[in-house]
Amino acid sequence: MEIAPNGDTVRPAFLVVEFDSTEYGFESCLRSALGVEDLSQLHARDPRSPLLPNDRSALAKWSARCREKLPEFMSILTPFINLHLSRYFLTAPEVRHPPVFRIHPPGWGSISPYHKDSEYGLALGALNVWVPLTPVAGGNALWVESEEDRHDFRPIALRPGRR
Repeated sequence: MEIAPNGDTVRPAFLVVEFDSTEYGFESCLRSALGVEDLSQLHARDPRSPLLPNDRSALAKWSARCREKLPEFMSILTPFINLHLSRYFLTAPEVRHPPVFRIHPPGWGSISPYHKDSEYGLALGALNVWVPLTPVAGGNALWVESEEDRHDFRPIALRPGRR
């Protein structure tokens, strides 16, 4: 954490938190929910009926299956946030319930254009936590800008738990 000239604590605009993914069951919880051994192969489950790019009904079905595991997922997410992220909050963090499960198969278009979450009703000062469960880079990565409204977006390549 940084300290501003006036003594206030400054929360970084963007931060990558590394953690040991074997300590948490994010991946196994959602593998169970989606019925796959390898989350990165979810889109290739049934070669007899290949998915069309941007098949919104498949995304809705997958998200619904993830929400069925919500109690188990929250029992993992809450301690993760408390241990790894609580120092970035002045008070106990409020976790959006339910969290959003976004599934982005290879080759599918973006879920949305570049935007600020505040344009979609996220409160000023809210903190977004993005936990990728498969390696991400390029088109399926999180794109960030160096400063708000700078429009110098770049993808952040990550893998589960570690950069």
